Amino acid sequence: DHSSNTGHPLVLNLHGFSGTAYGQMTYSPMNDHSDQHDYIVVYPQATSFGTYTHGEYGDRNATTWNNLGCSGSPTADGPTCSLRHREEWVKDMVDLIPDNCK
Repeated sequence: DHSSNTGHPLVLNLHGFSGTAYGQMTYSPMNDHSDQHDYIVVYPQATSFGTYTHGEYGDRNATTWNNLGCSGSPTADGPTCSLRHREEWVKDMVDLIPDNCK
């Protein structure tokens, strides 16, 4: 129970390349840790760029946060996934949290 009148810290736990939010939540110990230390952890899902074949693992979902090879970057104007872009993305994601949860 994370109810509070003062709020709680928020931690974004991002999965790795070809991972999923569900898989990250399942294999990460952060839910228990957040309960013990009074913060909220969120596991967002990255964009999928389709599938690829990975040797013994077969077809995998190519999910990624900032793989410039998959995103069409760099363009003539430079990289499309700059640090500034990622900071804005995180801010936009936090802004989606309902006001009664902040």
